Amino acid sequence: MNREKYLTIASIGVISLFVLDKMIVAPLTNLWDSRAKEIDYLTKDVTKGRQLVAREEMLRERWAEMNMRALPEDRPDAESQIFTSIDEWSRSARLKTSRIIPNWRDEDDHSKLNFRVEATGDMEAVMRFLYDLDGERLAMRVESFDLGSLDKRGKNLALDLMLSGLELPKGNRQ
Repeated sequence: MNREKYLTIASIGVISLFVLDKMIVAPLTNLWDSRAKEIDYLTKDVTKGRQLVAREEMLRERWAEMNMRALPEDRPDAESQIFTSIDEWSRSARLKTSRIIPNWRDEDDHSKLNFRVEATGDMEAVMRFLYDLDGERLAMRVESFDLGSLDKRGKNLALDLMLSGLELPKGNRQ
């Protein structure tokens, strides 16, 4: 009888430990792990916020510069400025432009004016054109750049260039 009593007590103890583990320990462990992950995320978020606060002045200066360099809000005026600039760059570089195609893309908080430029010329003309483009005051960015040879010696080159300019609406200019 004593043996049966010990086995019953042992069985009840094992079942109690199993229930304790499944009902109390495992949920508390999962809760602890989720809280630890949340604390880690929040710690990183606070660190990132402190870094932004430390760089506030530099970011505000950069934003002011972007606002100053953004395309005009009047779309025909913006297109005209870029057409004029591309024409000046290609003339000064002696690069022959065959096609210039504008395309507006509206985003949530800004618009982009994309220009596809197809041109031909020698290496010096291409380099001069890109040099002039790099010195542009407007917020222009080279999105893609393809250069190919039109002859066996590579003296005459074909340039396929995708440019984009930034336009900020009135509400985003501060």
